[in-house]
Amino acid sequence: MFTRALQDLELIPGKRYKLSAWVKGASAGSVNMEIHEILASGGNNPATARTAVDVTDQWQQIELKYAPDASAVYDQNWIYIFMSGTESLWIDDVTLTEIGYDAEPENDDGSDNANESASNDDRVRIILATPDTNAQLAGMFPEDLAYLQGTDGFSIRTSGNRIYIFGENARGALNGVYDFLTDN
Repeated sequence: MFTRALQDLELIPGKRYKLSAWVKGASAGSVNMEIHEILASGGNNPATARTAVDVTDQWQQIELKYAPDASAVYDQNWIYIFMSGTESLWIDDVTLTEIGYDAEPENDDGSDNANESASNDDRVRIILATPDTNAQLAGMFPEDLAYLQGTDGFSIRTSGNRIYIFGENARGALNGVYDFLTDN
Protein backbone atom coordinates (compact mmCIF):
# COMPACT_ATOMS: atom_id res chain seq x y z
CA MET A 1 0.00 0.00 0.00
CA PHE A 2 1.15 3.53 -0.64
CA THR A 3 0.05 7.12 -0.49
CA ARG A 4 1.19 10.02 -2.65
CA ALA A 5 1.03 13.72 -1.95
CA LEU A 6 -1.57 15.19 -4.32
CA GLN A 7 0.38 18.40 -4.75
CA ASP A 8 3.05 18.47 -7.47
CA LEU A 9 6.19 19.96 -5.95
CA GLU A 10 8.73 21.96 -7.90
CA LEU A 11 11.95 21.40 -5.98
CA ILE A 12 14.91 23.32 -7.35
CA PRO A 13 17.95 21.39 -8.63
CA GLY A 14 21.07 22.27 -6.65
CA LYS A 15 19.18 22.97 -3.41
CA ARG A 16 18.93 20.62 -0.43
CA TYR A 17 15.68 19.58 1.24
CA LYS A 18 14.62 17.59 4.28
CA LEU A 19 11.37 15.62 4.28
CA SER A 20 10.18 14.44 7.67
CA ALA A 21 7.07 12.71 8.98
CA TRP A 22 5.83 11.06 12.15
CA VAL A 23 4.62 7.49 11.59
CA LYS A 24 3.31 4.53 13.54
CA GLY A 25 1.85 1.21 12.49
CA ALA A 26 -0.98 -0.91 13.85
CA SER A 27 1.77 -3.51 14.37
CA ALA A 28 5.39 -4.05 13.38
CA GLY A 29 6.14 -3.44 9.72
CA SER A 30 8.19 -1.21 7.46
CA VAL A 31 7.78 2.09 5.67
CA ASN A 32 9.59 3.65 2.70
CA MET A 33 9.47 7.41 2.20
CA GLU A 34 10.51 8.56 -1.28
CA ILE A 35 10.84 11.66 -3.45
CA HIS A 36 10.49 11.03 -7.20
CA GLU A 37 11.61 13.28 -10.05
CA ILE A 38 8.72 13.22 -12.55
CA LEU A 39 9.10 13.98 -16.25
CA ALA A 40 6.31 15.75 -18.19
CA SER A 41 6.67 13.18 -20.96
CA GLY A 42 5.85 10.41 -18.48
CA GLY A 43 7.96 8.33 -16.16
CA ASN A 44 10.54 9.44 -13.68
CA ASN A 45 14.32 9.73 -13.36
CA PRO A 46 16.01 6.60 -12.07
CA ALA A 47 17.61 8.52 -9.18
CA THR A 48 15.06 8.69 -6.40
CA ALA A 49 15.68 9.75 -2.80
CA ARG A 50 14.52 7.00 -0.46
CA THR A 51 14.66 6.00 3.18
CA ALA A 52 13.37 2.75 4.66
CA VAL A 53 12.67 2.18 8.36
CA ASP A 54 10.98 -0.38 10.55
CA VAL A 55 7.83 0.83 12.29
CA THR A 56 6.13 -0.25 15.48
CA ASP A 57 2.93 0.73 17.24
CA GLN A 58 4.74 3.76 18.70
CA TRP A 59 5.10 7.17 17.01
CA GLN A 60 8.54 7.80 15.51
CA GLN A 61 9.93 10.52 13.28
CA ILE A 62 11.50 9.57 9.96
CA GLU A 63 13.61 11.89 7.82
CA LEU A 64 14.88 11.93 4.26
CA LYS A 65 17.42 14.39 2.90
CA TYR A 66 17.18 15.09 -0.81
CA ALA A 67 19.46 17.14 -3.04
CA PRO A 68 18.61 16.95 -6.74
CA ASP A 69 21.72 17.28 -8.86
CA ALA A 70 22.18 20.82 -10.18
CA SER A 71 22.00 19.47 -13.74
CA ALA A 72 18.90 17.31 -13.12
CA VAL A 73 16.07 17.70 -15.64
CA TYR A 74 12.53 17.00 -14.44
CA ASP A 75 9.21 18.80 -14.26
CA GLN A 76 8.01 18.20 -10.72
CA ASN A 77 8.49 16.02 -7.66
CA TRP A 78 6.10 13.61 -6.00
CA ILE A 79 6.30 12.34 -2.45
CA TYR A 80 5.39 8.70 -1.82
CA ILE A 81 5.07 6.75 1.41
CA PHE A 82 4.89 2.95 1.10
CA MET A 83 4.03 0.52 3.89
CA SER A 84 4.29 -3.22 4.29
CA GLY A 85 3.88 -5.75 7.07
CA THR A 86 1.39 -3.69 9.07
CA GLU A 87 -2.35 -3.51 8.53
CA SER A 88 -2.53 0.27 9.02
CA LEU A 89 -0.06 3.14 9.01
CA TRP A 90 -0.71 6.52 10.59
CA ILE A 91 1.19 9.51 9.19
CA ASP A 92 1.30 12.92 10.86
CA ASP A 93 3.13 16.24 10.61
CA VAL A 94 4.67 15.74 7.17
CA THR A 95 7.11 18.60 6.58
CA LEU A 96 9.30 19.49 3.62
CA THR A 97 11.96 22.06 4.45
CA GLU A 98 14.54 23.73 2.23
CA ILE A 99 17.87 23.46 4.04
CA GLY A 100 20.24 25.27 1.67
CA TYR A 101 22.29 24.77 -1.47
CA ASP A 102 24.33 21.70 -2.36
CA ALA A 103 27.55 23.72 -2.10
CA GLU A 104 26.85 24.74 1.52
CA PRO A 105 28.81 22.60 3.98
CA GLU A 106 27.27 20.84 6.92
CA ASN A 107 28.36 21.57 10.49
CA ASP A 108 30.94 19.33 12.19
CA ASP A 109 28.14 17.39 13.90
CA GLY A 110 26.52 16.55 10.53
CA SER A 111 23.63 18.97 11.01
CA ASP A 112 22.68 21.53 8.38
CA ASN A 113 23.82 25.14 8.43
CA ALA A 114 20.40 26.40 7.40
CA ASN A 115 18.42 27.99 10.21
CA GLU A 116 15.10 26.25 9.64
CA SER A 117 13.21 28.32 12.18
CA ALA A 118 14.47 31.74 11.16
CA SER A 119 12.03 34.49 12.06
CA ASN A 120 12.37 36.05 8.60
CA ASP A 121 11.19 32.79 6.97
CA ASP A 122 8.23 33.84 4.81
CA ARG A 123 7.27 30.37 3.54
CA VAL A 124 3.74 29.25 4.26
CA ARG A 125 3.59 26.23 6.55
CA ILE A 126 0.60 23.97 7.00
CA ILE A 127 0.28 22.47 10.48
CA LEU A 128 -1.94 19.37 10.82
CA ALA A 129 -2.69 18.63 14.43
CA THR A 130 -4.85 17.54 17.32
CA PRO A 131 -4.47 18.78 20.91
CA ASP A 132 -2.57 15.53 21.60
CA THR A 133 0.01 16.17 18.85
CA ASN A 134 0.37 19.95 19.31
CA ALA A 135 -0.08 21.31 22.83
CA GLN A 136 0.07 24.91 21.53
CA LEU A 137 -3.42 24.58 20.02
CA ALA A 138 -5.11 24.87 23.43
CA GLY A 139 -3.55 28.29 24.01
CA MET A 140 -3.95 29.54 20.46
CA PHE A 141 -7.49 28.40 19.61
CA PRO A 142 -9.35 27.55 22.84
CA GLU A 143 -12.77 28.57 21.49
CA ASP A 144 -12.42 26.33 18.46
CA LEU A 145 -11.34 23.35 20.56
CA ALA A 146 -14.24 23.88 22.96
CA TYR A 147 -16.68 23.96 20.03
CA LEU A 148 -15.13 20.84 18.46
CA GLN A 149 -15.20 18.78 21.66
CA GLY A 150 -16.83 15.39 21.17
CA THR A 151 -17.09 15.73 17.37
CA ASP A 152 -15.16 14.81 14.23
CA GLY A 153 -15.29 18.45 13.18
CA PHE A 154 -12.31 20.62 12.31
CA SER A 155 -11.07 24.19 12.19
CA ILE A 156 -8.80 25.89 9.71
CA ARG A 157 -7.11 28.99 11.11
CA THR A 158 -4.11 31.12 10.19
CA SER A 159 -1.48 32.69 12.37
CA GLY A 160 1.27 34.58 10.57
CA ASN A 161 2.58 32.38 7.77
CA ARG A 162 1.08 29.20 9.25
CA ILE A 163 -2.17 27.51 8.34
CA TYR A 164 -3.48 25.31 11.14
CA ILE A 165 -5.80 22.45 10.21
CA PHE A 166 -6.92 20.71 13.36
CA GLY A 167 -9.61 18.73 15.06
CA GLU A 168 -10.19 17.38 18.54
CA ASN A 169 -9.16 13.96 17.21
CA ALA A 170 -7.33 12.54 14.19
CA ARG A 171 -10.55 12.00 12.23
CA GLY A 172 -11.45 15.68 12.63
CA ALA A 173 -8.00 16.75 11.40
CA LEU A 174 -8.35 14.39 8.43
CA ASN A 175 -11.77 15.89 7.63
CA GLY A 176 -10.11 19.32 7.70
CA VAL A 177 -7.38 18.20 5.30
CA TYR A 178 -9.99 16.85 2.88
CA ASP A 179 -11.95 20.11 3.02
CA PHE A 180 -8.81 22.22 2.60
CA LEU A 181 -7.60 20.20 -0.40
CA THR A 182 -11.05 20.20 -1.99
CA ASP A 183 -11.34 23.99 -1.71
CA ASN A 184 -7.76 24.79 -2.68
